[in-house]
Amino acid sequence: MKYLLNLFLFFFLLFPTQAHTLLSDSDPQNFFVLLDRVQSGEALVILGKVEKTQNPATNKRYFLHTVQILNDLGRNLSTRKILVMEDQWDPTVRSALSDKNDFVLFLSKSKVPPFDSFRILGGSSRVIPVYPQQRDRLLAIIKHCCAFSPNEKKGALIQALQFPDKRIAQDAAIYLGEMKGIALSSKEISTLLQVLQQLEGNTLAQLGLVKGLKNSGDPASREALRSLAKSKPSSSKWRAIQALEELGEKIPTTQLVREVEFANPDQQPAGLNLIVKRQDAAAVAFLRKLLASGGNFEIQRLAIEKMGDVGGTPYEQLLVENLKNPQEPIVVQSLIALGKMQSVKMILPAIHLLDHGTPHLRGAAFLALSTSQDPEAVHALEERYERGPQGIWKKREHFHEH
Repeated sequence: MKYLLNLFLFFFLLFPTQAHTLLSDSDPQNFFVLLDRVQSGEALVILGKVEKTQNPATNKRYFLHTVQILNDLGRNLSTRKILVMEDQWDPTVRSALSDKNDFVLFLSKSKVPPFDSFRILGGSSRVIPVYPQQRDRLLAIIKHCCAFSPNEKKGALIQALQFPDKRIAQDAAIYLGEMKGIALSSKEISTLLQVLQQLEGNTLAQLGLVKGLKNSGDPASREALRSLAKSKPSSSKWRAIQALEELGEKIPTTQLVREVEFANPDQQPAGLNLIVKRQDAAAVAFLRKLLASGGNFEIQRLAIEKMGDVGGTPYEQLLVENLKNPQEPIVVQSLIALGKMQSVKMILPAIHLLDHGTPHLRGAAFLALSTSQDPEAVHALEERYERGPQGIWKKREHFHEH
């Protein structure tokens, strides 16, 4: 199902009158952010249906649709039909505006002098297919989200979380996560927890729902986060732990380590990320043990990458230690991370590997030294290499001959 569509809109009033308002198209974005624009009067939303479609002519890439406006949600537009020119970016893709179902179309609203008729070209717009059995339910959500009552909007968002269209449900979750200080009832919290399980794997939606619980600020929502944090390893669990930490409830790193060690490999990266951010003694001890093991290299690589992102003396020292790791891939990744950290301690070991390492180690050492601003690193490279006319490094033969 195609939800986001680049459209070039051509509007022509079939029943011209005086003092029309220009309709221009809006950027595709969150469904409920668009509804905010409708609420503030910056945009229009219509329920439409294609009456007929003219396919692209030879060497052209535009569909031309005659669209009947079924519902303008109380705006009382003077026209009941519009022409929509749809850009066909891919000749193999069929039009998204089907005559088999209705659709919701968002249109920006700009204040301009009166016109008897108007036409517009350019831009992009959001199209939401609406099937007959969903129509009344979606229109009710739109109506309540355009209300000025925060509680009414919150109720509509909770309903939208269970809407059959998963993109609408995801947009509702993301939007809910941005609302501040909205108390949630026990029934609403139960719905959020249920939807969290259903959306396992949908990163954006899960983040929004956990943020919604965190931002609610009421005791029941806090307790729901604690319950999630104690559940079996999942994306929701790690996000709940992070949310509680941001609220001042920090579980011990040793406990977090145990959770990660017993988690399935697909759940370990998110938990590992939380551990690396801690930078405490327990985190360093766990990471040292992880890199010394002959375990999952992808997890080891991720740990090194995150240490390079976080930085700090404890991680710099640990990565320098691992330049002597018997596993060459660990050494390669450690060099890259240390280069990212602008480590001074890695310069001498990197120079040694640049001269005596395997091809992979020499490449990583060169990369690490080339990112350093330290004079010793710069001198070491310039002594051994020179830049060609295209900016490509080349060996200085006289140095390598000795």
